[in-house]
Amino acid sequence: MQGSWYAAPAPNADAEFVEKYRAAFGTAPAGLASLAYDAMSLVALLSQGTPYHRFTAAALADPNGFAGVNGIFRFNNDGTSERGLAVLEVSASGPVVVSPAPTTFQRKNS
Repeated sequence: MQGSWYAAPAPNADAEFVEKYRAAFGTAPAGLASLAYDAMSLVALLSQGTPYHRFTAAALADPNGFAGVNGIFRFNNDGTSERGLAVLEVSASGPVVVSPAPTTFQRKNS
C-alpha cells in the first residue's frame, strides 16, 4: 500500500474539536461525533435566517457550502453531498499530504 493515494480530511483537521470535546466530556469523541456536531452547527447557522426561509432547499444547497469539523461540505440539489478533502499518500511514517484540502468551493481563475 505504500505510495498509494487516497482522499480524506486533512490530518488533524479535527484537532480543535477533539480537544474541546475531551475537555468537556473527559474522553475522545466517537467516530461520528464530528458529523453530529456539523449537523447541529448547520442548524444553528440556518436558524439565524429569516423566519420561514431558514431551512429551505435553497438554503441547504448553498453553493458556497459550509465549514465543518473535518473541512468544507455542501449539499447539491440532487440530494448528494460534496466534501473538500485532501489527497494523502500512504508512507511508512504516516499519511503525507499530496494536495491540501480546499478551504472554499469557489474556483480559482487561472
